[in-house]
Amino acid sequence: MKPTASKAAPPIVSFTERVLKLGLSPYQRVLLMASRADQYPSPSADELAIYTEATGRSAWPSKRPWLTVVVAGIRSGKGSRIGAPLAIWEALYGQHAQGAHVAPGETIAIPIVAQDFKASAIMAGFIRAGLKRIGTGFQIVTDELSETLRLSTGIEFRRYPPSPKALRGLAAPFWILDEAAHLPRVGAASSDEELFEVLRGRQLSFADQAHALIITSPWDRSGVVWDIYSKHFGDQGDPDILVWRAPTWLMNPAAKIERERRLLSPAVFAREIGAEFADSIEGFLSGALLDAAVDVGVTERPAQRRIEYRAAVDVSGGRHDVFTVSIAHTEGSTIVLDLVKGWTAGDFKRLKTRGVVRECAAVLARYGVRTATGDRYAGSTFPDLFAEAGIAYRTPTVPVRERGRIRNVHADRTAIYTAFEEILTDGRVLLVDHDVMLRQFRRLERRYSGDRATIDHPSGGSDDYANAAALAVFVAEQRLSREARERRTDSDDPRSPFDRELTARLDAAVNDFLRAGGTQEQLDTFGYSNIDECDDATEPEAERVLAYLDEYRMGHRGETLADRMQRAGLLAYD
Repeated sequence: MKPTASKAAPPIVSFTERVLKLGLSPYQRVLLMASRADQYPSPSADELAIYTEATGRSAWPSKRPWLTVVVAGIRSGKGSRIGAPLAIWEALYGQHAQGAHVAPGETIAIPIVAQDFKASAIMAGFIRAGLKRIGTGFQIVTDELSETLRLSTGIEFRRYPPSPKALRGLAAPFWILDEAAHLPRVGAASSDEELFEVLRGRQLSFADQAHALIITSPWDRSGVVWDIYSKHFGDQGDPDILVWRAPTWLMNPAAKIERERRLLSPAVFAREIGAEFADSIEGFLSGALLDAAVDVGVTERPAQRRIEYRAAVDVSGGRHDVFTVSIAHTEGSTIVLDLVKGWTAGDFKRLKTRGVVRECAAVLARYGVRTATGDRYAGSTFPDLFAEAGIAYRTPTVPVRERGRIRNVHADRTAIYTAFEEILTDGRVLLVDHDVMLRQFRRLERRYSGDRATIDHPSGGSDDYANAAALAVFVAEQRLSREARERRTDSDDPRSPFDRELTARLDAAVNDFLRAGGTQEQLDTFGYSNIDECDDATEPEAERVLAYLDEYRMGHRGETLADRMQRAGLLAYD
């Protein structure tokens, strides 16, 4: 059969099963029906039940959605049974090459975008196989930025890497974004958010005829896919956006998944097969804790008199990363984030580096801040520029004891994020509702090299907003610690500031030791009959316990307690 564009186009399920000769599972069939709900106004009770289970929506859609987002496990047929049939149907029967919405001579293209150019070949292969199966001729044309399948109807399939620049200038009535949850995030040179917005802009000429498809296995709770899922899954979602989530065993009952169930960790199996979104990689920050710490709807707090603010900056040269500033203050034992602001490459082009620093200094002055804390980026360049603007620039430090003496050492990114994690876990921070900052926090990774752990953004990502915010919280926490020490006189506690800071956290360290499998009997060898006595430990006693716990490997992937104490700034580190 050689179908051509006509008003008598077959419905999408019939086209898939009878023309493309592809078998469909009940869940695949209902998903295709819902994506073209204009062709299927009255589903059966069983079909409605499947739809409700996979979308969280109680009512069948009254019209075809503009965007269909499919979050499904691997080997669920989302490419071969969903993406390819919808794309081919649009090319053959969508009548997009006709009408007033197309300029004379304009090329109509269906972009296929994946996490890299090689990955986009998978979906293109499904489409090519479908076209061959029904006998539709096409020509393959390749250039530097794309590969094109050109049909005689005037429609082209073009596959691209995730480059917004390469996609500009297209007219796209339909597009596919494949494995979108695995694209670079906000802060990368080409982020998933920018790519999504560019693709949306390619459809302005087609109005209600436009349709789009995102298909992906899930990743963590950040990025465009998670944002769409969290807002539009269920009855509260926009009717123009259909969000479908189903595990592999429902989408493709024929898939053999017992080996994966046996070999994969429960978390990986839940994500890759069960289509469940995971918290940030390695579980560094809990999404639930972050959500609980956000002052919803508050994006900035105005400066107030009689409040002493602390500020942190994450400086950059403006080429790739964003120059960011964050301001915080304390209320009792709670640290309140007041502002997070950034300057992008466009601002640097307009203002130059000196102008950006001056604008940042003006923001600090509004809050009465005369000192900013930041890293050592570019040597003395930014300290000198801030000094010109009337702001002192310092680098973050933590006290450590070396050879019986206390000295301050530079606090690296891992130490700062570790301190932020502890404050967040204690429920002592109130964050502003800043989308990019929160996405970057959720995306942070804990990485391991031997028995050491580091915390950073993923490859290709960024953490400029999150880093400035965490550093502002870190600086405010140091102020709280100083005030607490100043309230305790030598007669109350004769120990040194380092001893007090070390032993004040020793009880938490012992708790971790017990949770990791250590016993009370082992602790008793150090003279501790109960954990409460940790508060009264002298420095030698604390050091003996820490030395033992250092030998007792604990935590994830061999991380020792000493590593954790180092990252918390209680022991010296490189």
